[in-house]
Amino acid sequence: MRRRAHEGSGGAQQQHLVWLGNFNLHHPSWDEEQNSHLFTRCNLDRAQWLIDTTAELDLQMALPRGIPTLQVMLTGNYTHPDNFFVSTSLCGAVMKWGMAPEEQLARTDHMPVITLLDTGLMCQTEPPSLNYQAGDWDMVIDELMVRLRKLEAGEA
Repeated sequence: MRRRAHEGSGGAQQQHLVWLGNFNLHHPSWDEEQNSHLFTRCNLDRAQWLIDTTAELDLQMALPRGIPTLQVMLTGNYTHPDNFFVSTSLCGAVMKWGMAPEEQLARTDHMPVITLLDTGLMCQTEPPSLNYQAGDWDMVIDELMVRLRKLEAGEA
C-alpha cells in the first residue's frame, strides 16, 4: 500500500486515496471503551502499523470512533474492526456514512458500511493545440518558398 501510494504521488495532479476494509484490528482510537478487553499488547502493536501507515499517507479515519461494524455472533458484542480511511483532501467530501444492518447477509457478522462521497466533477478545458500531422505540408512549403524569395529580393 505504501509503495503504491508513493509511486503515484510523483505527478502534479492531486492524488486522492480511499483505503477501506476489514483490518481485523482493535484499538481505543476506533473501538468503544466497553471493548477494552480487546486492547491487548499484541492487538495494540498490530494496530500501530495501521496508525503509522495512515499517518505516513496523510489519511484520516472517515468512520467516527465507536461505530459498530461487526456483531460477534456468540456474545452479541459490537466491535469496530472494519474501517474507512480517506486522504485529508477528501475529508470534506464525506457527505454521509452509515451502517446497513438490514442488508447484512445471513451467517455473517460484519455489517455493510455505506459511505457517500461528493467528489464533484471539475470541468477542465484544454487550450487548443496545433495538430502538425493534419497540416497541408505541400502548401506550407510553397508558401515558405514564396516568403523566402521575397526575403532574398528584399521585399519583406
